[in-house]
Amino acid sequence: MDTIFYAKFQEISYNNAKETASISSQIQRTRNKIPVKWRSPPKEWLKLNIDAVISESTNRVAIAVVIRDLRGEIRGGFASNILVSSSTMAEAWEMREALLLVKNLERGKVIIELDCLTLIEAIKSGAELWEIDSILHDIQSLQLDLPDYNFTWVPREGNILAHTIAVLKNSNVLFPSWCTTLPPQLNSICRKEMPKVAASVQEPGTPPQ
Repeated sequence: MDTIFYAKFQEISYNNAKETASISSQIQRTRNKIPVKWRSPPKEWLKLNIDAVISESTNRVAIAVVIRDLRGEIRGGFASNILVSSSTMAEAWEMREALLLVKNLERGKVIIELDCLTLIEAIKSGAELWEIDSILHDIQSLQLDLPDYNFTWVPREGNILAHTIAVLKNSNVLFPSWCTTLPPQLNSICRKEMPKVAASVQEPGTPPQ
């Protein structure tokens, strides 16, 4: 029995290491290319982009979540200030909030994109990070209730809208109605990314990227 358990443990460890190596390889390939643009989700899917921003001068932290459909149109989102001690904790906090939002929307077929590789690796591998251990447990618990979703790393270039929302929130210049009445900065980003949407729309049944 001990031999079987050890073999299974080795198999899991190998698979986790292979997946982490795949993510790292993807990042390296991305860095060698022209900056990545936001891509629309497949038909009937929604995409949540999330980001956290910490002010170096005040340590003020803002998180942002923005939801868009295959046409690149904003379907919802939120931004808020939180009290945390590090950028990793901020990213974990926003991931948990994004999952809670997905659960409350009662919508399947959701892709979550973020640019924090450390958090993605911790979630995928089940590793423990003492600083965010309790939040990771919440995330893992929420995952069990959301079978039809996935999350993935995206470079900052593909996460510009969420990043800008967080920056505006941290600067106290983001209006509460930003989802329905886009500020000029956000409207400009959406307009630049929308022309690319039609070319990247995937056929029904195509797995998310």
